[in-house]
Amino acid sequence: MSMRTPNTRPIVVSGSHDATVRVWDLDSRGPLYEPLEGHKGKVNAVAVGALHGRPIAVSGGNDNTVRVWDLDAGGLVYEPLQGHHGNVLAVAIGELHGRPIAVSASDDFTLWGWDLDAGESLGDPLEGHNNFVNAVAVGELHGRPIAVSGGCDKLVWVWDLAVGEPLGEPLAGHDDWVNAVAVGALGGHPIAVSGGNDNTVRVWDLEAREPLGEPLAGHDDWVNAVAVGALGGRPIAVSGGNDRMVWVWDLEAGGRLGGPLVGHDDWITAVAVGEAP
Repeated sequence: MSMRTPNTRPIVVSGSHDATVRVWDLDSRGPLYEPLEGHKGKVNAVAVGALHGRPIAVSGGNDNTVRVWDLDAGGLVYEPLQGHHGNVLAVAIGELHGRPIAVSASDDFTLWGWDLDAGESLGDPLEGHNNFVNAVAVGELHGRPIAVSGGCDKLVWVWDLAVGEPLGEPLAGHDDWVNAVAVGALGGHPIAVSGGNDNTVRVWDLEAREPLGEPLAGHDDWVNAVAVGALGGRPIAVSGGNDRMVWVWDLEAGGRLGGPLVGHDDWITAVAVGEAP
């Protein structure tokens, strides 16, 4: 993931199966400092944010821990955050009552919320999934902080982070594992976008608690990654999958935006949306 440090230096933060988190200077195209070491297993997820005005990264890995790194100092902010009893598969950063938080998802079937100021959990784990939780994103619904998660139970869950409970029943529709989720807005209304092993991308109205239109069909293999953004002021989603294709979706029209982006020679595992000069 990319960001800028307070001195406006553009950086990228990466996590690897080599158990390290690395920070890269995009100007020099090299490492900013020595690898961030501490995880005892594969690093599966990273997210970047800020804590007291200082840039941080949050990582999760196969040692069941979530770790918070000071990207100025090049070390841990505090001891690893422990609570999961399985591999941490996804992390996201957000806010709760103006305080920075992280949410992590695991193959122990749970999510945990973390107070990044205090370096401790927000309370009990978020329980509802009955299988691996593969993905998590954070957003807002009616001004309340929420997390959206997807897992191998084929469900998308929405969580009220202020009370630590599900917001109603899970969103059902996928016919196989949910691998990826993202949150955004459409027509001023909060939405979630999910992708799964049923080869579809689905859009959910988080207020009405129902699908928005028919599933977005185009992939002919598992969908591993989704992201939301805008193109010419129109809301879009982008997805990538095992069919080696990237599809762009017009969320207002509920259909494909042109043909697929083709070029990868193997599975696509991650996508992001941004702007280039």
